[in-house]
Amino acid sequence: MILVLGGTGFIGSAVVRELAAQGQQVRCLARDPQRARALRAGLAGVEVVAGDVRQTESLRAALDGCERALVAIQFPNCPIENRRRGLTFAQIELQGCRNFLEAAQGVKLKRLVYVSGAGADKASSKEWFRVKGLAEEAIQRSGLEHVILRPSWVYGPGDRSLNRFLGLARWLPCVPVIGDGRQTIAPIYIDDAARIIAQGVEEPAAANRIIELGGDEVLTFNEIIRQALQVAGRPRPLLHVPVSLMKAVAWPLQFLLGPPLTPQAVEFVATVGAVSDTAALKALFHPTMLSYENGLQRYLGKGNAVRRPA
Repeated sequence: MILVLGGTGFIGSAVVRELAAQGQQVRCLARDPQRARALRAGLAGVEVVAGDVRQTESLRAALDGCERALVAIQFPNCPIENRRRGLTFAQIELQGCRNFLEAAQGVKLKRLVYVSGAGADKASSKEWFRVKGLAEEAIQRSGLEHVILRPSWVYGPGDRSLNRFLGLARWLPCVPVIGDGRQTIAPIYIDDAARIIAQGVEEPAAANRIIELGGDEVLTFNEIIRQALQVAGRPRPLLHVPVSLMKAVAWPLQFLLGPPLTPQAVEFVATVGAVSDTAALKALFHPTMLSYENGLQRYLGKGNAVRRPA
């Protein structure tokens, strides 16, 4: 049995589908079991249990009978933190991981797979990168056999990044981009990422390794958005908005009960650039990955509608 934390998220749900397709027995922890049951529909071997990474006892109960675990936790509406509800990088991504490691003490887990992020660094001045780096450090010190995967920009049906720009193109004559859009990224299609992460659950040679996960092409953020708009049939000019202006606009919004934007989220988007070193990935998993254009055609091409995130 494989326990999946974050199994209703964009990446986590794709990995659950991949594991189920392989015939694996999967247990999905969910704050909202009703939503997770919708994920389970049509999938054999997937069970759903209620729980929260902020509650160690629920993690202990979920671990019962599991030999492997996948941690792909992410708070709703990431990267827009909601401090009033405790939905922050530190409380969900970091403390949630630490709670899991505490719950796993005494459990005979054969392997823990952690979905981190490109650029993770415990010494970073950026909250997202620092939190992921600290979570990686906690896992490395836990004594558990582990695999740490650092995905770059993952895109596809249901993602909250690329599809947000495509949605704006439905109503606006131009698409706003925070900053100059010159940061470089190695995008990877969600199905390819899920297949590789699922391999990490079993591959013996991946034990106790940090593996960067990205596509074969390095593109600028501008190129990524323009190409997606073109394939979706919504070509629009890009309007570059200074980071300082967007942070000023977002500053009062962060105090709302459900903030639509925060200065930290603006900074995250502006520094999202991530180019992966895929040498270890290719040596261990020998992946076959779609090009960016082919990935876009897979879900945005003629006859396919943009599927919005839940």
